[in-house]
Amino acid sequence: MLSFPTIVKISRFTIIFIALCILFLSCSDLNVRDDDSLNKFRASITLKETSKDVSVELAKIGVIEVKVENESDELFYELVFNNEIKYYEKLHYLKNVIFVLKEDFLTVKNDERVKLRLKNEKILVETPSLTGIIDDINFEKLDNESSKNLKILLLMLNEIRLDNSKRVNPTMIQKSLKVGPCENFHLVYSVNYTRELAENEVANAFMAVYKADGNCYIPCQTTTGIETSCLGDNHLCISTRGYCCDSASATSCY
Repeated sequence: MLSFPTIVKISRFTIIFIALCILFLSCSDLNVRDDDSLNKFRASITLKETSKDVSVELAKIGVIEVKVENESDELFYELVFNNEIKYYEKLHYLKNVIFVLKEDFLTVKNDERVKLRLKNEKILVETPSLTGIIDDINFEKLDNESSKNLKILLLMLNEIRLDNSKRVNPTMIQKSLKVGPCENFHLVYSVNYTRELAENEVANAFMAVYKADGNCYIPCQTTTGIETSCLGDNHLCISTRGYCCDSASATSCY
């Protein structure tokens, strides 16, 4: 017969063991790759072939086509931009980016540090430093490269799951981007986590003052106001603004 101290020790061990199991299961729950989640994610994808119709958000930043290639059950996506539009290169994050949908996640080709999955109908974010549901992610804790990739992945996830009836021909929208006579028109867009962050980026583009001949100049002038649209629960906003860079304008020297 076991002594009372021995029974107590066994009971303590059992409690600790159960507690550790519960903790392990709770921590690993976000990383479960069940067939149901995989099937639901794949079933939610509406963009499986190359399309010249795009979301309004992509049309406003100059996208004229989404190219889609299917290789070994993996889908590769690339955005094609209007070659008549010039861009503010510092914010042109979507240029030459290829996205890949493989297994049950979306990521950037040749850089899988950031992945998006669906878990219980919510977006699950995986990065080298953080993993969690999108609502719980502290974006400020992400390194610059992970943060940039997460922004464009969220935009692309919306695109490939968009109801096909909401896609538009981008031609008419892009004709309205350029306002007034301007030979050197540039479009500035920002993809960011909040309306304020996105609008601040496009508002400050081309506004760096430079000095020449003892005077100060701004290289471009705005031709449009700032337009912003936000997706889903406002975890992502896209702002645009047009600039004309035909000639610099004088400004005060600071």
